[in-house]
Amino acid sequence: MLMAALTVAARPSANHYAALNNKSGINLWNAINSCTQQGYHDLSYDGLLTAYQQTDVDNNGRLIDMYGGCSFSFSNSCGSYHGECDCYNREHSLPKSWWGGSPKSSKQGSDIFHVVPTDGYVNNRRSSYAFGEVGGTPTYQYNGNKLGSSGMSGYSGTVFEPQDEYKGDFARGYMGVMAKWELNATSGAGAAIFNGTYTAGGHYGLTAYGMALLMKWHRQDPVSEKELRRNDAIEATQGNRNPFIDYPELAEYLWGTHAGETVVLADLTSAYDGYVPVIPDNPDDPDDPDDPDDPQDPDDPDEPVAAAGDYAKVTTNLSDWTGIYLAVYEGESVCLNGAVAAVGGDNGAKVTVTIQDNTIAASEAVNSYALIVAAEGTGYSLRTSNGLYLGNNSKKLVYSANPVVYSITHTGSEVLIKDGSNYALKFNTGTHYFRFYQSGQGPVQLYRKVVTETPTAVPYVKDDRESASGARKELRGGHLYIVLQDGTRYSASGLRL
Repeated sequence: MLMAALTVAARPSANHYAALNNKSGINLWNAINSCTQQGYHDLSYDGLLTAYQQTDVDNNGRLIDMYGGCSFSFSNSCGSYHGECDCYNREHSLPKSWWGGSPKSSKQGSDIFHVVPTDGYVNNRRSSYAFGEVGGTPTYQYNGNKLGSSGMSGYSGTVFEPQDEYKGDFARGYMGVMAKWELNATSGAGAAIFNGTYTAGGHYGLTAYGMALLMKWHRQDPVSEKELRRNDAIEATQGNRNPFIDYPELAEYLWGTHAGETVVLADLTSAYDGYVPVIPDNPDDPDDPDDPDDPQDPDDPDEPVAAAGDYAKVTTNLSDWTGIYLAVYEGESVCLNGAVAAVGGDNGAKVTVTIQDNTIAASEAVNSYALIVAAEGTGYSLRTSNGLYLGNNSKKLVYSANPVVYSITHTGSEVLIKDGSNYALKFNTGTHYFRFYQSGQGPVQLYRKVVTETPTAVPYVKDDRESASGARKELRGGHLYIVLQDGTRYSASGLRL
């Protein structure tokens, strides 16, 4: 059965994780190890290609590429490649050279939790470098993937940084494979992340750098529906499950805020119940505000505070996203022009803005680019300055007279504005316009208008003027007007501050 045909993710059986209850330390680790063995059988390296048709298929029946974000038919496996999107292959995200063994004869080498389908060319560029976050200018980048010198303390070598959408997926894949196999993956760049000592004193196999990296990605990129469905499909093919996907909080009891504490299974929140990670506050990080509902932290003397009326960069997840925003791609210092986007113009739907100290100064022109975010059902709607709603039609930006519901999440490195089909607002760095994509592309940031009172976004309501005989709608300069028969023109914005 294809993943696209699944409508509800399947929970693990009631007793699958019973062995974890009331465990801590090495006893908890051993119990997790036992849980990863349940139902497991080796797919074989060749069997992975068949399994991917259940575990890594999108809604169009095509393969999900976890590096390049390319679209492949399942028959298009490498093969030879000359550039991105030529073909896909089986990527040992935990390189086999770190732990030894032939991928075609080693069961570890065919564990689908860490052997994932990726673009062949990007995989080749990744080579066997450690995962990490690139500091400075990358030596290679494509669709959010980067190669370059490490920007995180604890490791200074060359690292490969996958796109933000899959950082948590890779972190949890590492955790699950470590718990199952207890690999001694310390050869080459593997020594940056792994130490081969699976005890409390050895941090259950991770170096200090490894703990910092994997826990950061685990927290900032929570379990997605795609990852839950992959976990379920792996159980249907390889037979076992990943405990760190089912119960993300388990990682905190080994490497995080609850390390050494006793797990009470009934107190854990399953990813199926919408577990939201708690990211510990770091007072030394100027991008980590103490107040999650404030786009800037006024208590941090190193962080400039935007003046009222200006737009300040949102640097953390907000509990309430209601407000007025600019959607920005910082790589080119461009902002989504909401008014133009609402009439479907791709190339015209961006304007250059000046970003200084994480702030964009307000002006009449800048204010006209804004998106008005209001609560809508279980999510939010995005109104443009002309009174209509931002929507997605085959990835293109379009307008709608009716609200379109989005979820909004700050991942730690970008803001994901996703519709019900899991398409997110992104910036295409090749064609240089904003559109909706399921993966890859340039990250979007939100800059929030600093106001002294909470703005109210009022739904557009057809009033008596529009109902008047001979009245018509007219679009001028990206703004919607109601024009009466005598030529009188009224703004249809509906925005009240």
